[in-house]
Amino acid sequence: IPGLVSKAADDILSGGSRGQLCVLFSRSYFKLAILLLSILTCLDKCSGVNPAQFHPVRSFTGGRESMGKNSVKIGGEEVSLYNDTHFVKIRDQMGVKCSALGEESFSFAELNAGGGKGGSLMQFTRDGTLLVKQLSKDDHTSLCDHCEAYCDRILQGHGKTSLLARIYFHFYRPTDRKNYVVMSSIFPAEKLHTVFDLKGCADDKIIRENGESIPQVHKRWFMLHWLISEGLCDCVLPSSRIRYKEGKTKSRQVVFHLLSQDCRHVVEAVREDVEMLRKSGLMDYSLIVGIIERDCRHERAAPSFPPGGIAGQPYVVEEGGIQRAYYIGIIDFLQGWTAGKKVAHVIKYLFAPKPISTIRPELYADQFIEANDKRFKPLQGDDENKKTPRSSELHDLTPRSLSYRV
Repeated sequence: IPGLVSKAADDILSGGSRGQLCVLFSRSYFKLAILLLSILTCLDKCSGVNPAQFHPVRSFTGGRESMGKNSVKIGGEEVSLYNDTHFVKIRDQMGVKCSALGEESFSFAELNAGGGKGGSLMQFTRDGTLLVKQLSKDDHTSLCDHCEAYCDRILQGHGKTSLLARIYFHFYRPTDRKNYVVMSSIFPAEKLHTVFDLKGCADDKIIRENGESIPQVHKRWFMLHWLISEGLCDCVLPSSRIRYKEGKTKSRQVVFHLLSQDCRHVVEAVREDVEMLRKSGLMDYSLIVGIIERDCRHERAAPSFPPGGIAGQPYVVEEGGIQRAYYIGIIDFLQGWTAGKKVAHVIKYLFAPKPISTIRPELYADQFIEANDKRFKPLQGDDENKKTPRSSELHDLTPRSLSYRV
């Protein structure tokens, strides 16, 4: 069924004008909606099946800390590892040990639904250093298919040239027949002042502002009263929706000023990361930017900032007596161009604000890079900021011994 829907979506997209597309789509709208719901239900039911049934050619290859050849204990439960000859190299580089995931540090019983659209279960270890997250079937398949390219990219430049979130374990849990990853956070445990989630399209948003979380109040295609209200007068909308909408507008216009060398590093790292994701056929990823602010106008010594989950961060700048530490990374990068995404593309093309995020991987990559190049600019007169502490001067510890929390 997904194959048929994929072909149908391709046929629709290659058809005539937008007017013809609207007519064609309106005639089969409810059929497509019902079919899409059926497909999503089937995928959800299949997401927990034993990996050996779906990937017989992908053998379990345990790392040096594995029990036997293909398993380790996480949260007191024995789990089976995928492609660990690759992931063990990242763990070795970052100094991450299986002992950090013992019963005293993590329990599967504490898993909770995340705040994203997917609602995947996730939970930090008790010391905040690692995140355990459940994978959807599509994300699991993508990681199996592209783990070698991903690990090679992370390991380049001793782990300092990529902004991709670090994945340390990819495993199957027999208890619930689900697949999981263990990864680090981009951000430190300290509360952030502002957090942006940026895709280079109309889905850009602010997650946290002035130290407060912003509720994600989405507008859906079937909410006709909101569609009409936003077209006439925002005063009819709930205040939470208005605040969320203002944040989306601000995030589309935001520009981050970094020291010249940091700005150059971020732009180049994003380009190289996105090129790897483009070749892997992945899309819908996000650039996440967290900011901590310190008022240093009345301080004799320059304030310090905690290191981030990626080596060499944060990037620190000073403007007007305010020092800002930037923590930057790319997350949610396992989404492929699936049948469901092709159908979603048709729906968003007709109803969602432009530009949209659900587009082919090669187009998404171009859109993402173009937006990112405009978003990061060198700080004017950064020669005057030579006394500003560089991230490498702030700490010489690797993230393995520190606490992180998304």
